[in-house]
Amino acid sequence: VKGNVIQVRDVNKGDYCGYSFAFKVKNDHTQLAVVDIGYGDGILKSRAKHEAIINGKRYPIRALMMSHMFIEVDDEVHAQDEVILYNK
Repeated sequence: VKGNVIQVRDVNKGDYCGYSFAFKVKNDHTQLAVVDIGYGDGILKSRAKHEAIINGKRYPIRALMMSHMFIEVDDEVHAQDEVILYNK
């Protein structure tokens, strides 16, 4: 199962992201990728406890919503990158 990065956003320490303040940003210079797939597309809510693969590297899922998710990434991730959630 795959999705795509819509955009990458810089967020500030202390900011909250996701439903019901699902993730609190703990570090300065944190980047979150907004991914175009969520539990409304059949992604299990428990999947948010795991990682996703972008450009061959694992990144933590920080918040899962109905139509999208937030993944904490680094400078190697850009809009339109493919996000792998389930694979072999």
